[in-house]
Amino acid sequence: MPEINTDNLDKQQVQLLAEMCILIDENDNKIGAETKKNCHLNENIEKGLLHRAFSVFLFNTENKLLLQQRSDAKITFPGCFTNTCCSHPLSNPGEHEENDAIGVRQQHRGV
Repeated sequence: MPEINTDNLDKQQVQLLAEMCILIDENDNKIGAETKKNCHLNENIEKGLLHRAFSVFLFNTENKLLLQQRSDAKITFPGCFTNTCCSHPLSNPGEHEENDAIGVRQQHRGV
């Protein structure tokens, strides 16, 4: 994956890359936060920097998988066909509560 160059990005893409992801250790314990951009830099990936992310795989009743083709303007894997949907839980207080996945539920409800 090529390094992330933000020189030709629009303002919204730059803002999205500044969002803070939840850093984790190899046992999925929270250990801090870092920007999406820094989480996706090859040099950090090679050092073992891990962050929470999720993927959705949506199948219909015929077991056909809905794929997305990523925009050519995306920073990571532009133009590639990938899972149905993916994203990152962000490092904000509403998503930090882990008991019974309360943080995920609060985010889902828009709290």
